[in-house]
Amino acid sequence: RSDWLRARVREAKAGRDAHLSKLFEADSRPTQRDCPVLEVKLVEAEPAAFRMVLDYIYTDQIDPTKGFRERHQSNEVVLSMMQVYMLAVQFHMKRLENLCINYLEASVNHKNVLVALKNASQLKLFFIKEFCLRFIIKDATYNQIVMSKEFETLDQPLMVEIIRRRQTPQLRSLQEDARSETGPTIHDDLRYFLRNGAEFADISLVLEGTPIPSHKAVLAARSSYFEGMVRSFCPPDNKVIVSIGEMVPSRQSFDSLLRYIYYGDVVMP
Repeated sequence: RSDWLRARVREAKAGRDAHLSKLFEADSRPTQRDCPVLEVKLVEAEPAAFRMVLDYIYTDQIDPTKGFRERHQSNEVVLSMMQVYMLAVQFHMKRLENLCINYLEASVNHKNVLVALKNASQLKLFFIKEFCLRFIIKDATYNQIVMSKEFETLDQPLMVEIIRRRQTPQLRSLQEDARSETGPTIHDDLRYFLRNGAEFADISLVLEGTPIPSHKAVLAARSSYFEGMVRSFCPPDNKVIVSIGEMVPSRQSFDSLLRYIYYGDVVMP
């Protein structure tokens, strides 16, 4: 779901393979099952924000309030969404970027906008900082905000910027400045992954002698049959002969099954 993360996984895999090549001869290298777990270090990612990114990657949804909807305008939640937005930009996840923008635009109000502005400035999220500035200088909110105690504690450069921007007020939706590109859905990404994800395949489903590169995590998440097989009966070489009892399904019908497993397609050929 992220080309940036995909590149980091490739780099980590190449590094692991190079390390194993130094330790073992070609014919004595450990199988994929026995290889050490692949590690991708994300040094600058805040753990809670990255967990929310993972929620989005797997479900196409995100809930920074963890079910407590009344917290959606709290400073803590707004900051969390800024951190998620920062990761979305870094990971080139346009759809998640837009989701964060929509959330922040709906959550920023006169009580939290100064904290949001300060955090956006510190995190160098200039896109969000711009929205906060435009919100502050609105006629309906300006006096209330600049007369608040929070404004008195604001860093002087931000105070000056607010006052200068007030001279030429202009407020547009944050979305007006966003690019029109919406980014792929989880349906789009998994459809692409089924067709082009052989590089990251960790199991081969062999049908009539033809291996079909597949992914254990997707199969196990969508089918209790495959989950049981991956947990208990997967052969060491990760090659599984596909059969239903003594019957071997046709390639056409099995492709239909895989389309359903990966992205919920129920259109039969």
